[in-house]
Amino acid sequence: MLAYTFGIPLSIFAFLLVGALFGTAGPDPNAGLMPGFIAACAVFAGCMSLQKKANNALEHPEAIMVNCSPERAFTSVYETLVECHASDSYWSLQPLQNSLKIVATLRFSEMLCAGESLKPENRFIRLVVTVRGVTDGKTMVNLSYYIHSPHGRWTCDEGVRVTTAAIKRDLMAA
Repeated sequence: MLAYTFGIPLSIFAFLLVGALFGTAGPDPNAGLMPGFIAACAVFAGCMSLQKKANNALEHPEAIMVNCSPERAFTSVYETLVECHASDSYWSLQPLQNSLKIVATLRFSEMLCAGESLKPENRFIRLVVTVRGVTDGKTMVNLSYYIHSPHGRWTCDEGVRVTTAAIKRDLMAA
């Protein structure tokens, strides 16, 4: 969303600024079109790169270190996911007890305007939680999200933020 919210206006601004500077510096007023276009492409590419970094940081947050046993952390995450939801859908959980992993899936639909009619758009989030005991009674919890959301992912991003915050909050209380 960052790339489109800021990237397009900044690209237009870069095009106009660089185009005007090069157009007034030379004998031909159209001489600034190509440098302006190149500047606009560079600005938009930079915004897209920042968007990819932001998406990666959201999908793979830093590991959470807690002062409890791995079994207690696993139970806390499981209970949090049972209660947590996005839109009107809840997480479908598959706990893998022997390896202290949880594979959670969240599917929901939104109605989007397609021309003059509304059509459902399916959203899909998969969360893999890995709980590992480290040393001295500390436990590390890794979260990895995989998002499939055609035509925009802002609703999925909000669900990921809420779920991550709930897991962190409940783990710190465990």
